[in-house]
Amino acid sequence: LGQAYCSCPTGSCGGGAQCVVEAGISICACPDGSMFDGTSCTSGTCPAGMSWINATTCIDDLEFSVDEFLGFLNSLGSSCDDPGPTCTACNDRRCFPSDASNPWHYDDSDEGWWVEGPTALSLNHPARFMTFDAAYAACHAAGKRLCQPIEWERACSGLSNREYPYGSEYEDGRCKEGGAFAGRPWARGESAQCASLEHSSLRDQSGNVWEWTNSCNGETCYVRGGSYAVDASFFPDALGCYFDQGHDRDSAEFDIGFRCCATTI
Repeated sequence: LGQAYCSCPTGSCGGGAQCVVEAGISICACPDGSMFDGTSCTSGTCPAGMSWINATTCIDDLEFSVDEFLGFLNSLGSSCDDPGPTCTACNDRRCFPSDASNPWHYDDSDEGWWVEGPTALSLNHPARFMTFDAAYAACHAAGKRLCQPIEWERACSGLSNREYPYGSEYEDGRCKEGGAFAGRPWARGESAQCASLEHSSLRDQSGNVWEWTNSCNGETCYVRGGSYAVDASFFPDALGCYFDQGHDRDSAEFDIGFRCCATTI
């Protein structure tokens, strides 16, 4: 069913949706599987691996992976070379930092891109050390787009405008966080408990890695969602749906990644 979290006595949804109770939560659900956008059941389909935000917009269920980003880089070939490439695909800006911290490399002998193991962790871990322009270009190459702040926020907070993807109050240990700078993110979607109330497949919008959104003020662009390095005992709001943090668009931090949005098909 195409569902939306709400507080609804039975029969009150309207727009062709029905109010049902699942696991003690009232849900407006469309019997034909279409999306209930708060007013009515709508048509359209999200691409595979994406969830509804509203009637016309979808968001990736998981953060962009190491495997996906390597595929993007290899589609560029030697047009981006190491270190610190400046690429047309990245709006003629550097895709990565040009110093020793850059973990992404192009091998002339094999004519292929690779990433250092301690950064990659696995092909299914979130891609990190991302500049804004690298994230923007990778989403575009995938036929998607970097999410607008309102899109990212709506996916996280749901129709109930909650503070966290899983509910209105911060829950310790629910998602990957804790302030352990020597730690590491978990593999994408590893924990079902860090999932959206509406979409069990939509995971890790709180913690794991910060995510770029398509929002900039000059050379400063904004990330959301917090990361595994955020100490929630001091700053739980950073792991919520409404907090954003500015970074230089050419910076590529150890705990910054991204996910993409797209129009329904």
